[in-house]
Order: sequence, then structure tokens, then C-alpha cells
Amino acid sequence: MAADSAEFFDPASAALAGLPLLIFGFWILRATLPRIGRVLLERGAPAASIFWTATEIAFAACVILLGMELSFFGLRQLAMESVLDSLLATDFGLLLGCVAAYAGGVLATQRQRPGLSRSDALSLTASGMGLAPGVCGARLLKLAVYGGFGVFLAVPVILGVMSVNPYLLELIGYEFATQDVLVSLISMSGVGLVGGLMLATFVGPILEEVLFRGFVQPLAVQGLGPLAGVVLTSLLFGLIHGTAAFLPVFTLSLVLGILRQNSGHLLPAIVAHCLWNAGTMALSL
Repeated sequence: MAADSAEFFDPASAALAGLPLLIFGFWILRATLPRIGRVLLERGAPAASIFWTATEIAFAACVILLGMELSFFGLRQLAMESVLDSLLATDFGLLLGCVAAYAGGVLATQRQRPGLSRSDALSLTASGMGLAPGVCGARLLKLAVYGGFGVFLAVPVILGVMSVNPYLLELIGYEFATQDVLVSLISMSGVGLVGGLMLATFVGPILEEVLFRGFVQPLAVQGLGPLAGVVLTSLLFGLIHGTAAFLPVFTLSLVLGILRQNSGHLLPAIVAHCLWNAGTMALSL
């Protein structure tokens, strides 16, 4: 049945149907999200200072790759072959990358501000990454709600892009295919399925947001301005997800970057990313 469905799938027709959805979704998102932001977000919140550089980002990237390689090596030594290997190795690498990014940010902050105490450097780095200490209660709830509204409003535009994506891939001679990890994950059952869903829905998105919207985007925005910084971060985020998923992931990343930039906090992007992945997994199952 799946093969027969694939034979009758017409990328051009899907793109034609998805284009109005894309335009309508963009209009809805642009018209509505700023109004929600005016209600839920604090006005005039100052931007946190950023002291890390591309050197710290490159170091974190190397740590991620090393962590992934060590994870795959360890899993092979333990003869633990599972469809979760890629998720486990990726998330372990991302976790080490987050630690390296934060440590690098603290060291860079102390280097730029020699008289700063260690505790102040820790706090200043966390604030720069969008995890300002002392934000709690009603403020956190509003940030979470803002992220939920953001991803909900972005659904039409992302679905529109997903409809157009196979046609654009066909134009460049790339054969569209579902991601192998997703196919393997939804074929699982029991504890393995629950563990895979937790990794894909919560752990992975949180770690990715800390690295990209918390560490890369602030530096890109500081150097290039808000628009170019969000776009550059989204380009990098889309590229690591591969050619087939690049355009939808890039679009999602733009929304996440806007949520992060408008709020000055990482929580809206984390909530939105987790909700999107959860919805994707639910529909796949």
C-alpha cells in the first residue's frame, strides 16, 4: 500500500495545494504573534551582554562530534545495537556540547571582564544564553504560553513549506524520503518506543535549543543584527538536519529564533520545539 501511495504522489500537485496554505500561514503568523507578544512579554527588556566568540562555538561543535563518536564506539563495544543508537549518540554529543558551550561562555566572560567573580560570570553567561536567573512563577508561565501560541500559529506556514518541499527537491534532482530514524522509531514498541519518544520529543529539542538559540543565535545577532542573526542560525540548524528536511526545519528554526529574540528568553523556543516534535511523533504513530 505504501509503495502504491508513493507512485501516485505528485509533488507538483502537493506544492500547488500547499502554496496557499504557506501564504495564509505567513499572514496569520505575522499579524497575530506580535499582538500576543505585547500581552505576554515584558516591554523594553534589555538585551543580555554576550562575551563568547566563534572560537567557543567551534570548540563546542568539536566536543559534540567527539561525544557522538565516543557514544557510537561505546555502544559497539557493549554490542548494544538498537534503532535508538543514533538518538542516544546524538543527544549525548549535544549534552557534552551544551556543557562545553556554557563553560566556554563563562571563561570568555571572565576573560573580557577580569574583575568579575565566578558566580557573576556564571549568572551573566546564563542570562546571555536566555536562561536568566531569578525568572520564575507567572513570568515563566507567560513565556511558556508565548512559545505554545508561537508554534500553534506557525503550523500552517510550516505545513505549507512541507507541501512545497518535495517539489523543490525534485527540481534539484534529490529524491525525497522519510528519515530513517523516524521510520525505525515509530516501528518500535514498549520501553524502547517510550525511551525513543522521550529522547526525540524532550531531550533532543531542549539540548538543541540551548546550543542554537542559546549559544549561537545571541552571537550571530550581536554581530549581524536580529534578522540576519536569526536567519544565519536557522541556516546552520537546517543544514545539520540534511537536505530532505532542510527547508521545513529552516522554517521551524526561523519561528523558534523569533520567539527567542522577541522574548529574550530560551523557554518559548524550548516549549515550541518540544510541542512541534511531540505533534510530529503523534501524527507519525
